[in-house]
Amino acid sequence: MASTDDTHASTAERSRKGPHRWPQLLGAAVALVLSLHHFFTRGKAKPEGRTPEPPLPATEEKPGAGKATPTPERSSKGPHQWIQTLGAAVALVLSLHNFVTLNQRPPVRLSLPHLVRIAQGPEEVWLYLQPTFSTTSKTEQLEVISGMELKVERVGQPANQGTVFVWDETGEWVYDSEQHDLTWKFLADPTPLIVSQSQPQSPIGLFVAKGWEFETGNYEVTLTAHRTTTKTPLEARFCLRFSEPDILALNQGGQWAWHGFPMKAGHCEGFGKH
Repeated sequence: MASTDDTHASTAERSRKGPHRWPQLLGAAVALVLSLHHFFTRGKAKPEGRTPEPPLPATEEKPGAGKATPTPERSSKGPHQWIQTLGAAVALVLSLHNFVTLNQRPPVRLSLPHLVRIAQGPEEVWLYLQPTFSTTSKTEQLEVISGMELKVERVGQPANQGTVFVWDETGEWVYDSEQHDLTWKFLADPTPLIVSQSQPQSPIGLFVAKGWEFETGNYEVTLTAHRTTTKTPLEARFCLRFSEPDILALNQGGQWAWHGFPMKAGHCEGFGKH
């Protein structure tokens, strides 16, 4: 998870880049308008205070001869005006495309791991999960994940018998060379996650449910991540299966002994069948 100083620096950098897009867009629009104006008004206005030149004497045209050929100077003005106008139009279209692309809301993708760790005590269940938030679109806008929660429902039972796991803290796993095991290390309380193309987020969250416990069977879990840019949250579902030996190991291990369980992304249809 990024530190506060890095987050502020990244946000400030993007806020400085944003206003620079407006002069580019405005400059392209002005160039197009001037080119169109010059193209349609050229040759119509006569300069003031200038004596018109006398007409050239008429000359006899030989039979079969064509009309007089225009001078190279005049014949070359038309294509030049078209090239300038076309260039200004292309510049405006490209500026509009870049402006819209870089200022659109980033499409954030929510990915889940293949393993979840669980510890179950007499009063609480601890579930350790590491989701990943990322975006591959080129944009200068930021997405902010304001909060997360887990809704757990046992397959085959009414939804009201399920529970909600609350995001309690963020930490990391530290390998203990003496015990040859992983130890949980607290890092921070739940804080908003700032997601950008160059700054994906993959926090390890500890989710807690009180007064509830897992039993033998399949459980469908829904991770909901709330966003500040829209009222529509991100959601990802996965399925967990617990056998009788699994529940026995959880109960014997108690609150401080975690166990890893494989998880299947999506719904629980067909999960755990042999």
